[in-house]
Amino acid sequence: MKRITLMFMFALVIVGFPIRAVSAQEMPMLELPPGIADLAQPLLEAMMDHMQQMGMSPEQMESMMADMQTMADSLPQGIFLEILKLMPQLDMEEMMSLHQQMHQGDLLQQAPGEILVFVQRLAR
Repeated sequence: MKRITLMFMFALVIVGFPIRAVSAQEMPMLELPPGIADLAQPLLEAMMDHMQQMGMSPEQMESMMADMQTMADSLPQGIFLEILKLMPQLDMEEMMSLHQQMHQGDLLQQAPGEILVFVQRLAR
């Protein structure tokens, strides 16, 4: 009985490893300070779920996560968290508008409060 139990547990570990690796690949992790990482995790998961529901491609999702990393690196933590809370309210067009303003506009040169106001307007 012990032998069967051990074999079963071993099989679960082997099967479970690739599943965890795939799910880790699906959501690129952001490099965040420890205090903000715990607060951001459920918000990031909500954002990822929303992007999947909208049918975003893995490349689009990866690009949006890179944008989130850029914001995390350049904005105060509170502003970043507020923006992250708003992300699931944006539709595909609004997310693309945000992406475009970050890369082709001057959004990141604006004051953090102005960036938050821009995202709030998109979310309405």
